[in-house]
Amino acid sequence: MKKIIVLFILCCSLKNISAQMLKPETGYILRERYDSSITLKKGDYIVQSDVVFAKTALLTIEPGVRIFFSPGATMKINGGLHANGEPNNLIQFSSAGGRESGTGLVIGSSSPDADIKITYSSFKFLIKPLEFIKDWYRKGVEITNSDFFNTYEFNDAVSVREVEFYLNKQPLDFVFRNNVFADNYSNITITNATSYRVRYLFEKNVFANNLYFDNRTKVESNPLYVGLDDIQGKYTMKVYDNAFSDNYILSQDSLKLLNLGTIGFLHPKSDFIIENNFLKHGVDKKYIQKDPNFNLHAFPMELSINGKNISQDAPIDSLAGKSIKILFNTSIAPSQKDYKVYFNFIDTISGDILKIHVDKNYTFAASSGNAADFSFTDSILTQPIGYISIENLKNRDGVTVPSVNLGLLDFFKRCGNRSYKMDYVTLQPKDIQQYNSKLVDTTKNIITEIDSVKFGKWEVGIFGGVSGYAGDLNHDWFNQEKWNKAFGLKIRYHINRNIAARLSVDFTNVQATDYGLYGPRKLRFKSKIISGFVMGEYSFSDKYSSNRHKGNTTLGKKLYPTFGIGVGLVKFNPMGQYTDSNWYPLRQYGTEGQTAPGGKQYSTLALTTPFMAGINYRITKNLKVAVEFTAFKLYTDYLDDASKVSYVDDGIIRAANPGNEDIASYFRNPGVDLGARGNPNDRDFFYNIGFSIWYRFNHKKDRDEER
Repeated sequence: MKKIIVLFILCCSLKNISAQMLKPETGYILRERYDSSITLKKGDYIVQSDVVFAKTALLTIEPGVRIFFSPGATMKINGGLHANGEPNNLIQFSSAGGRESGTGLVIGSSSPDADIKITYSSFKFLIKPLEFIKDWYRKGVEITNSDFFNTYEFNDAVSVREVEFYLNKQPLDFVFRNNVFADNYSNITITNATSYRVRYLFEKNVFANNLYFDNRTKVESNPLYVGLDDIQGKYTMKVYDNAFSDNYILSQDSLKLLNLGTIGFLHPKSDFIIENNFLKHGVDKKYIQKDPNFNLHAFPMELSINGKNISQDAPIDSLAGKSIKILFNTSIAPSQKDYKVYFNFIDTISGDILKIHVDKNYTFAASSGNAADFSFTDSILTQPIGYISIENLKNRDGVTVPSVNLGLLDFFKRCGNRSYKMDYVTLQPKDIQQYNSKLVDTTKNIITEIDSVKFGKWEVGIFGGVSGYAGDLNHDWFNQEKWNKAFGLKIRYHINRNIAARLSVDFTNVQATDYGLYGPRKLRFKSKIISGFVMGEYSFSDKYSSNRHKGNTTLGKKLYPTFGIGVGLVKFNPMGQYTDSNWYPLRQYGTEGQTAPGGKQYSTLALTTPFMAGINYRITKNLKVAVEFTAFKLYTDYLDDASKVSYVDDGIIRAANPGNEDIASYFRNPGVDLGARGNPNDRDFFYNIGFSIWYRFNHKKDRDEER
């Protein structure tokens, strides 16, 4: 099975920062390089590309600052950093909205006189929120009372590489205390936790609701991953009084729960000191179990109904209508204004995990002490199987609380037990209000096979281009006497993300003269053509793209081929030019004896089988352009009024056209009789090539959600 890649990209208003990206409307743009110390006052700042703060610069960030990273943008700190947030007035680092995430803070270079201090800061929706790259050095690092949420790349969200120790002899303290690391698919990585120069201390942190898949090594599939060795003389990493709660390691093939995530060790761990850490589930020999420290930031401890605990294995439909008690390790803020309730479910066509904001049919109230009450009705459960999450709760000093999930493990269990392959299930949580296709089976509370879902949407398009002809007067498709204009109107209905039905009406002109190509027959015609047809299409969408896991803005997501075949009718009327330079309808003269006794006129309405190939480029979720080539195989040989091998006797043609003898005789043979007027075994073709512009209409459900 292909590797599952998870990318959580959400957009929202400035007022909602829970499970959605912040999106600035205005702000100061940080330029490329700063050589002197600066202070960022309260306000919004936008990082559009890589911004570097030199060794000589101390970056000070005051409470209330919000910094937004454009896709791939970083802030590289080569000097000092003081991010001085305050309780209930945190500094916020986030992506700038859109379909891709920003990267985050990079701590680099050796600056022995500078330090890193980050307190009361919030990192959300970034690819790698905080990275200490190889050979960094500072006189100290202190990260406290901050939260790290919503990193859905399979890399390390916080990474600390080897420190530079040849030039810098003094030890430094790296303190990571009173933080919350939650709701991520990424981890914290310490490359060498027993270092010659660094004394690591991880104390009173909360690691909760992080999900991992076993496509990585066993030790990497943990919220805290450390590299160790047993060389003497190094400092030893200490992990005291932390809480590990609801961190799950799942099989990427079956989505079966394999283990609970805690700490992963690489190499020996004899000098690794772990004391008084809390594990919500079970006892591990590496840990001394105790009740959670009430000085930790808040996290959900247990769910219960009438005093009986409920687990994440419980299907959420069994919980509807019941009063659920949520117990936290300590009290949360009594007033919760920014929290959101979501129903999370799988899109049965794309395989993406989507989120619907639930704004009614539930109750939530933070009660006295460290508990909250929650209940919901079964009207929420109208989508395919899923789970419920309560997100962006805050503790008393404004630090985000890990989400409260209901039915999470049951959701993955039921996904993994489906009969269809998981190759195309990318597990990419997205906000459904920003989702491009929204093709979701909402008819029953199950997951169905991807190709069996019959939901679609409408598109309209216009076509403009040129037309060509191939038949008895021209066998060379791309050697045309004249390229004629062609245009069309189209309607498309999407059955699923790969299969669609199209209805098209095209207006085309074709013409040809065989003089100079096949000798002096001098046969010549032109015709206006109206074609109407229905066509089945297959699009090789991002399902087959090598870039399908990298976000919708990549070329692999936006550029894809389409092929189609159909059936239709073509209306034509071949015209010939007489010596008076006027054009006459050839059919009425029966140039091959059709109007003579025993003859039969051909129909100017013919069946056709159109074949289409195109390359599509999506501009927005509603607008795309395509280069299309459509060839029409005709079930007639009279598009050009030439089919029979033998020329009919001139006297017969004249007798069949009284009053128009000369015109009929001329069109029978305007040049020299070469023995073969046409070839009845070679049916006529014509084709259109050009550009189409398509516009997708949102269906009623989409429009209702956007209002």
